[in-house]
Amino acid sequence: MTDATPRLSLPLLAAAQAQKHVTHNEALVLLDRLVHLVAADLRDAPPVAPADGAAYLVGPAATGAFAGHAGALATFTDGAWRFDAPAPGWLCWLEAEAASVIYDGTAWRDLKPRSADRLGIGTMADATNRLAVASPAVLLGHAGSDVRVKINKAAAGDTASLLFQTGYAGRAEIGTTGDDKLHVKVSADGATGSEALVVDPSTGRVGIGTAMPGNVLQVNAASGAGGLAIVGDGVAAQATAFTYGTSFPAFNGRRARGSLAAPAAVAAGDILMRFGAGGHGATAMWGSNSATVQVTATEAWSDTNRGAQIELSTIAEGAGQSLLPRLVVSAAGHSQPGADNAYTLGTASARWSAVWSATGVIQTSDARDKQVIGPLPFAAAMVDAVDPVLFRWRIGGTRIEPSPDETEIDADGETVATGVPVHRPGARAHAGFLAQDLKAALDATGIDFGAWGLEDRDDADSRQWTRPDQLVAVLWAALRQTRAEVAALREGAGAVSAKVDANGSH
Repeated sequence: MTDATPRLSLPLLAAAQAQKHVTHNEALVLLDRLVHLVAADLRDAPPVAPADGAAYLVGPAATGAFAGHAGALATFTDGAWRFDAPAPGWLCWLEAEAASVIYDGTAWRDLKPRSADRLGIGTMADATNRLAVASPAVLLGHAGSDVRVKINKAAAGDTASLLFQTGYAGRAEIGTTGDDKLHVKVSADGATGSEALVVDPSTGRVGIGTAMPGNVLQVNAASGAGGLAIVGDGVAAQATAFTYGTSFPAFNGRRARGSLAAPAAVAAGDILMRFGAGGHGATAMWGSNSATVQVTATEAWSDTNRGAQIELSTIAEGAGQSLLPRLVVSAAGHSQPGADNAYTLGTASARWSAVWSATGVIQTSDARDKQVIGPLPFAAAMVDAVDPVLFRWRIGGTRIEPSPDETEIDADGETVATGVPVHRPGARAHAGFLAQDLKAALDATGIDFGAWGLEDRDDADSRQWTRPDQLVAVLWAALRQTRAEVAALREGAGAVSAKVDANGSH
């Protein structure tokens, strides 16, 4: 029979042994050290002033009083160190690290690995996915303030990214893929992908459709319609540019033929830029515009010749989808209608208050533009029938003032009072004719010509207008007739005077 237990080497009592209590007490002291094993920490050198009963695990590079006892449990009692050699499988709680360690037969190691080749939580890890987690959610919490997830790659040409999958096939990826730019990529099938966005780290510029953005935000349309849409659902959809200092906000359109890699010169008729507006019809949103402001090249461009004009186009009411140019500012600077003799400047209910001109030239008097149908024998009768009047305008001017109860959303998204027109009566007296008097005179003479008309030819009650330029001809004809009559009277009076002189009469 041995004199110690096989596992903990506890001393056994021998038959007829004297002072058996010594052996028994020694066994109890060993049990007190080794059962529910606790050590302050794991160290290679003993502390300078250990407390009685303090226990430590001896590290692999033991020195001083610990030399030769690597891996042992060192306990300081009665002014001396006692060393107990561990057996494989022993567990110990390290107070300083609040961690359990296990002896593997050679050294103490973490019971739960702090560093391992692979770890699977809810699933199996493998050589590639050394950390694998299968869980409904993963929480990375802070430890008092910040929290940061770091993904480090070896070189700029490598990839550091987050890959989102469906059925283990990639659908979206965010990261520095192949360089140090931030890329956002998507895929519909896990095989073919598209790069949606790139951020250049050297400039902070964002590119959509381009990996080399030249502006703060650059959008390149590789195919299809291509564009940027701003949609407001119940709120204003708007784009606002704020600029401070000496610069100014601007939106610039640039056009070239050819391609981005091989651009070519603009040709005459090319649209350089277009602003358009449309809306929702009875069943769908229109894909085309109902009104546009367009800049069009007027010549083949070179580095010195870059002629262009501005065109304002609209669709007339009830005219389907015929977008027609209404006003053109030509390359020479002329403001002209979009078609000859088709549009008016103002209407009877929306008049210009004044038209300023350096000359009074009328360019429609060329005989080649007119077919003469006769003189104006009714001129004197019209002059007799129409009285010129002195009048004041019922509305002499209009100003826009904020409404006391109506609001709207302005370009900055702010709620502001709606501007409403406020009319003021005319103050000055004016000389002219009344269209209704002129119409009565025309009816009396049985003649109809362009000195009078209706705003709506199909509505006899619509507003009436006159053309003073045509009344000038009427006055001219009446004056010629009057001058002829005066001349005839003078000639008759001269003949009578000569006859009286011939007869010697006075």
